[in-house]
Amino acid sequence: MNVTNGFSVGSTGGALAIFDPTNVWLADDVDLIRGKHQIAFGGMTFYNQFNSYNNQLTNGQWTFNGSITGIGLADFMIGRTSNYQQGNNGEDYNRSNYYSLYAQDSWRSTPN
Repeated sequence: MNVTNGFSVGSTGGALAIFDPTNVWLADDVDLIRGKHQIAFGGMTFYNQFNSYNNQLTNGQWTFNGSITGIGLADFMIGRTSNYQQGNNGEDYNRSNYYSLYAQDSWRSTPN
């Protein structure tokens, strides 16, 4: 809350906020040597979950600047704001799945 030629009251750190990530992955690789070939293959799967609830915009902001009576403190005393802003909370529940596979053959022409 801002009062022109008066005072300011408020805090940006008083809102509830929860950030809860969960990540799970599984990966495996296999290497085989057969003669002059080295064969490798494998894969990975990854699951990402991100839950967030952020209430930072819902606290509201009042401004009393003297636009009604000419004095900011007088506007505050009679309860007449010149501006009021309030937002909605932000909620996200993101989910993602990732998959990958690979295969490789390394061949050498001589024993060295």
